[in-house]
Amino acid sequence: MQELDPVDAGGLPPSRWGAASTRALRPPMPTAPPWRPTPARPPVPDSLWLLVALLCSLVGIGWLALAMEVHWQQVRGAQAQAGRATVFALRVLGTAALLASLLLCLRADHASMAVLVWVMSLAAAALLVAFTLAWRPHWLRWFWWGAGPVKR
Repeated sequence: MQELDPVDAGGLPPSRWGAASTRALRPPMPTAPPWRPTPARPPVPDSLWLLVALLCSLVGIGWLALAMEVHWQQVRGAQAQAGRATVFALRVLGTAALLASLLLCLRADHASMAVLVWVMSLAAAALLVAFTLAWRPHWLRWFWWGAGPVKR
């Protein structure tokens, strides 16, 4: 009669135990390789990534709003005209800021949650810019520094 191992004594002879039973006899594997250095500084918290993403959304929506002639005149004065280069720069910067916002959301969360948070941040930023344009449009002057003095 064959003697059974106390760890895996399922009633089978040792020749029938297979690879599953020998795993219990092996020493546990280390969780991290010993040659991996520890990080020099703590990682950035996800909430900080999301805050920066929200700010990028706000600035991006603001720039896209200022690229429209109506909003440009509302912010800069009735006689102000934005040049073609200014409108193009505002559109490119707005698009880049929204893309950066999406990438920051993806950095903070997994894809399905990041897209949801990004869309919500776009909605919040659009609402904030719309209310600012309705209530205090001159506050959006800070979004474009190259416009020169305000023409009234």
